[in-house]
Amino acid sequence: MSSPFEINDDPEVDILRRGNNVEIFLDLRFRDLKLEELDVRCDSSSIYVYDRLSNSVVKIINLPFKMSKDIEKNIRNGIIIVKARLL
Repeated sequence: MSSPFEINDDPEVDILRRGNNVEIFLDLRFRDLKLEELDVRCDSSSIYVYDRLSNSVVKIINLPFKMSKDIEKNIRNGIIIVKARLL
């Protein structure tokens, strides 16, 4: 059985729900990007990944749920991990 928050058609995105929190894993390792130069922003139902070097949006993720705008971003093993609270 798949998660109600699973986005099956995007291999770069995995979503894991833990209670009232959500973790979104962005695997952008196969793109020609410097992960340290990426900025992650969000509104209540979308995540935007910006490249500060090229001043462009490299990824938009429309979420099937609402989450808080206060996010925490970490990079581990080339994967961007975004943590937020569900609304």
